[in-house]
Amino acid sequence: MKRVALFAVACVSIGCAGPDDVDVKTRTSALSSTFAPYMTIPVYFDESSTYDAQWATLSGNSGAGYLILNQGAGQNIPDGGPGTSQSQALLDRIDQVRAAGWFVLGYVDYRYDRDTNDILADISNWDDWYGVDGIFFDVAERSSTQYDIAKSYFVMVIAEQLTGYNIVFNWGGAPREHYVNCITLGAPFGISAVRFGAWETSQTKYLNDSLWPSRPWINNYRPDRFIHIIHDATADGSTVSTVAAKAQARNASSVYMIDLRADCVTSADCNVAGTTCNASGKCVESGGDFANVYSSVPASGLWSAEYATFNPANSMSFPGPADDPAMFADCPGESTCSHDVCGQGKPLTVGCDSNNCVQTVCATDDFCCNPQASWDGQCVTEAQQWCGASCPAD
Repeated sequence: MKRVALFAVACVSIGCAGPDDVDVKTRTSALSSTFAPYMTIPVYFDESSTYDAQWATLSGNSGAGYLILNQGAGQNIPDGGPGTSQSQALLDRIDQVRAAGWFVLGYVDYRYDRDTNDILADISNWDDWYGVDGIFFDVAERSSTQYDIAKSYFVMVIAEQLTGYNIVFNWGGAPREHYVNCITLGAPFGISAVRFGAWETSQTKYLNDSLWPSRPWINNYRPDRFIHIIHDATADGSTVSTVAAKAQARNASSVYMIDLRADCVTSADCNVAGTTCNASGKCVESGGDFANVYSSVPASGLWSAEYATFNPANSMSFPGPADDPAMFADCPGESTCSHDVCGQGKPLTVGCDSNNCVQTVCATDDFCCNPQASWDGQCVTEAQQWCGASCPAD
C-alpha cells in the first residue's frame, strides 16, 4: 500500500486539520473575484544578530503572508534547505515572526536531477527541527509530462502530511496549465493551499508588457494561486501602485518587491554588499555567484508602500474566478518511479506509477524491470506503443 493511502486512512480517523493549517478560503471571497492580496517573502539571511534590524521589520509588522526560510544547505546539496542541524536561534526568530502573524515555509531545492529521497529528507528536517507551516519547492519542474506531474504530486502529499497545506512550487517563469491543474485540484486532502511562483524578474522587465509570458488560461484560476516576486525595484516605493495594477491584470494576488539589484550597467548599480557588475550585466559576488537579492528586507520607503498595498486587510479585483475550474480527466496520481517511462535509466518497479504502464511493459518484456538490467530505449518504445505514453522528441 502506498504511503499516501495510509495517511488518507489516518485522516478519516483523526482529522487532518490542525491549528497551523491554513485553508486558502479564509483569504478569499467565495462569491466574487475580489481577493485579499498577500506577500510571499524570501528570507535568505540568517538568524544571527547581524540581521536584527531585518528580523525586527518582520516581527514588528502584523503578518501579511508567508516567509520563506533558507538555511543555505540541504541533504547532499549546498545551495539551500534546512541546514545540517537545528538552530535554537532560528527557532527563536520563528517564534517572533509567528507571534506577529506570519506563516513560515521551508525552502527545498527541487531541481530535476535531485534524488527524491534527498528532497524528502529536507522536508522531514524542516518539520522535525522547525515545525514549519509548509514547503517552498524552488527550481520546480516546468514540464507537464505525466511523470513530472506525478513526482510533484508525490512530494506535495508528503510535505502536506508533515508540515501542513501551504505548498509553493516556484518556477520563476510562466507555469504550464496541465501542471497547475493536476497539482492543485488533485490534492487529496480537500482544498489545499497550493501556490505557484509564476514570475520572478526585475521591475524593468515586469513593467514591460512585451516581456510578459502571457498565458490566458491563468485567468481561469483563483488569483491567490499565483505569486510574483520582483527585484531591482525602486527603493522609495513610488512604483508599487503601478506594479500592483500589473499584478491585478495578470491575476496574481501575491506580490513581493525588493530593491536589491541583480542587474547592472556598472558596479555602482550593485547594492548587495560585496557584489560588482560583470560583463553580462549581472551583479555577482567575488567568487562569481549571482547577488543574493533576498539577503535583506526592502528599503523603508518601499517596505511601507508595499506592506500597505499587498496586505490581507485589503481587497483587490482580479480577472480570475472565485473558484478553480474542474480537474483534467488525465491527471495522474503520485509516482514513486525513479524516472519517467519516457527516459532511459534504472529498471523500474511494477506498481510505481499510477497508470500501471510499467506493469504493462514488464508483463511482456521483463528485461525492463529486471534489477540486473535497465529501462532502455526499447522499454521506452514499448511504453509508447503499449501504454500510449507521450514522450517528447529528442
